[in-house]
Amino acid sequence: MTRVVLALLLLVLCTAVTCRSPYTNAITNETIPHAVCYQSPRVHNESAFLSFMNGCHFDPTNSYLLYAVGKFILDWFNVKRICQAIFVFLLTLPFLMSIYDEEVMTTELVSRYAYFLLSGTTLLLRISFGMSQYPWMYAAFRQPSPCWCDVVGADGKNHFTYALGSTWSMPSGESLIAALIGLHLAERFSIAIGVLVMVLVPTSCVFVGISSVGQVITGFAIGFILHWYHTRTPLWVRFLDFIFAVISGFLTLPLVKHFYVAENFSTFSMDYFEALIWQVFTFVILTLLFSFGFLRRILVDRVYRLSPIDIQYMNMRLLPAAKINHGEFEGSGDFSDRSRLVIRNSALDQRHEDLADINGHVFSRVVHYKSVMFFIAMLTFAILAALSIASHFIEEILSFGKDVNDPIPFL
Repeated sequence: MTRVVLALLLLVLCTAVTCRSPYTNAITNETIPHAVCYQSPRVHNESAFLSFMNGCHFDPTNSYLLYAVGKFILDWFNVKRICQAIFVFLLTLPFLMSIYDEEVMTTELVSRYAYFLLSGTTLLLRISFGMSQYPWMYAAFRQPSPCWCDVVGADGKNHFTYALGSTWSMPSGESLIAALIGLHLAERFSIAIGVLVMVLVPTSCVFVGISSVGQVITGFAIGFILHWYHTRTPLWVRFLDFIFAVISGFLTLPLVKHFYVAENFSTFSMDYFEALIWQVFTFVILTLLFSFGFLRRILVDRVYRLSPIDIQYMNMRLLPAAKINHGEFEGSGDFSDRSRLVIRNSALDQRHEDLADINGHVFSRVVHYKSVMFFIAMLTFAILAALSIASHFIEEILSFGKDVNDPIPFL
């Protein structure tokens, strides 16, 4: 594991050295437009503490190495790409399971399949809920991004000014998601990788200039609270979380846009609506793939603590009886010992089957129809594509048709 971490760090360093920052041209060639970044005048820096917490800590090196490394990390650690990766994993998992023959299909294998489906959907639900929270918090706190940049032309004049990152950056959305994913990795896979994610992503946000130290700390704290809350509450509470996300966003974003018409809401508003789509997708997956009997049992439980063994011995049928292979007894000893053990195992299997007949199936009938999964994938893709098209009109939609100018909002 240490070698893997060192290899990843080496890859990041090599990419940062070979990649050229857009600000490097400002040093090597004075005849083309370049950017000059500085602290935003909107930042409150009345004291040294406030200046450190709210100020701009853009990469101070002349080579912009920290900026290049941070930009590379943030480009890879993109919450939309992460959601898309989990989306592809959930849709391809049933097709991967179909390569197994019925003769090798065991209860242990199918219970692991159910576990990965359930873990993937709940992880996507947790990430998408966090993704739906920071956009309306941006509008509620309205704390500006710490760094501004002036684009200076070859004539030495300032052409325009823009803010690094979003219009507002409190709390840091990247740090919030990094806390959710980092804590999940630390608890389920490797503490080293989880800590690495929770350190590199917030630090990159500071040196790239899209967030201040205070915004990063706040985002990480909110992410930690959301992770603790989601992993220690029953699954049925996620429906209340979704309702809260819908109400909070639909109230906050249009209301703040009404008073700040010139501000650019398009970036973080689209994150909010896309997060709602991912949450609906997870609810659809849970409802279609798992039976109502299984859902009734896990809705009142903390799914995060559920293991493949718990699913295997839940006394519910994992697959139709004809498709389950319980295995054959192999061992040494005389005939009478083997016979007694076979009879005892057969009795236990029969008792398990009787309980499974009473409690029902883990999966629904839909799980065997790959065309349904394909339809869900195409429908989700179409909705996301329509949302991307609607992003060109999101400013007018949030302002209820008001005339919205499209200049840089800081001029």
